[in-house]
Amino acid sequence: MEDITVAAAQIECKMRDKEGNLKKHEEFAKVAAKQGAEIVAFPECSVHGMLMHPDVYYLAEKIPGPSTERLIDAGKSNDIIILAGIAERGDSDAVYNTHVVVGPRGFIGKYRKVHLAHGEHPHYRGGFEYPIFKTPKCRIGVEICYDSEFPEVSRILALQGAEVLFVCFAWNTSSPWARDRMKWRDEKEHLEIIQARKREFLTYLPSRALDNGSYLVTSNQCGISEDRYHTGVC
Repeated sequence: MEDITVAAAQIECKMRDKEGNLKKHEEFAKVAAKQGAEIVAFPECSVHGMLMHPDVYYLAEKIPGPSTERLIDAGKSNDIIILAGIAERGDSDAVYNTHVVVGPRGFIGKYRKVHLAHGEHPHYRGGFEYPIFKTPKCRIGVEICYDSEFPEVSRILALQGAEVLFVCFAWNTSSPWARDRMKWRDEKEHLEIIQARKREFLTYLPSRALDNGSYLVTSNQCGISEDRYHTGVC
């Protein structure tokens, strides 16, 4: 592994607004490259938004496909590797929560989220592989949100040679199921829960890196969507 500069782009990814979200990817990739970054990681479901709704079936697209090509163009024009989240339509028309890796030389690969969280099961199918992606300066592995809560995922990637782990989130604190689970009643209590979750991240994410002798980079969506999907903890 060689010295490398990476960027984590924590952006608001609006649901169903593929065009607007792709423009943000292009803008932030340009900013990251100007600041010397050689890899920029975007959050989970960054192209389509974190959509747990039947609409995701119609928004999903093949990989490589139109959105992937836009990301490849951004990678080429800025000489940077881009990691971004896309709802992928598989060969059997199943939809996967997928992260693509592209760069100046084109499409590098993709990772399909293996461990689906609450609310995803009716709309997505889980993957079953943990690929490693070779870049000019390092080998990387990708985890998507809930994947990172299983120590075995990071260990599998490390055993396969991953030197940098990219963990991409769309972690939510405000949907109805989260309110029921966390039982927060007012904004003060909600903020306390967010801070507790942040402390949790700062405990277990560094542990994934330490346990495996790997670097770890994480990014989360930020903002509040039209259905009160609230993100922005990392």
